[in-house]
Amino acid sequence: MLVYATVSRILFANRRKDAALEIIRPHRKIEERIKELCSKAATAVESDVPAVLVELKALLAEHSEFVCCLSIKTMNRVNKAGASDDAA
Repeated sequence: MLVYATVSRILFANRRKDAALEIIRPHRKIEERIKELCSKAATAVESDVPAVLVELKALLAEHSEFVCCLSIKTMNRVNKAGASDDAA
């Protein structure tokens, strides 16, 4: 819970809330599309499955890259905040 509080404080401090939401909102569409493709793959005719899986694989790779970048940005903010707290 402490990590969540720290991350939330950093992400949403000093008017960063709007910037954080601008990053996350477009990504919600990707998550919705991933869910749609999973459902489609589960109910698709066998001949359609490979095409669905190709698109799903691409979206999952994009999602993974987004999460990695977001994690790196968050860790950088945590490190900077910790450094400024130590200096104070």
